[in-house]
Amino acid sequence: MLTCALTGLLGACAAAPPKSLPASEQLWSRIETEIGDARCESDSQCRSAAVGDKPCGGPERYLAWSTLRSNETRLNQLLAEHRALRHAENLKSEMMSNCQFNADPGARCIAQRCTLLPPGLGRAPGRAD
Repeated sequence: MLTCALTGLLGACAAAPPKSLPASEQLWSRIETEIGDARCESDSQCRSAAVGDKPCGGPERYLAWSTLRSNETRLNQLLAEHRALRHAENLKSEMMSNCQFNADPGARCIAQRCTLLPPGLGRAPGRAD
């Protein structure tokens, strides 16, 4: 920082151009807002949702959300748009992945927050099929 400040006086320290975020990252803040704190009172209010698009197919990961907090229709629309953007970004960048299948872990209400279950616990309440 000091070097930049000193050389800035001489004009040698140019500001880095701002990076443009990919469209999927710009949309992500809307998804986070829709999910909010994923507050819940029971397991029946918790759901898991696929997120993104792996180049080999399938979701990149899952997230937990609450029917108490989120509008399911709006969230599904945002996730579908995000999935399409990630697919297009992967094609454009020729991105590769490990092609590993990510199983839906399901979600439960733990400490009044919908939380993804650890992998391998089997079918769980709140798992959307």
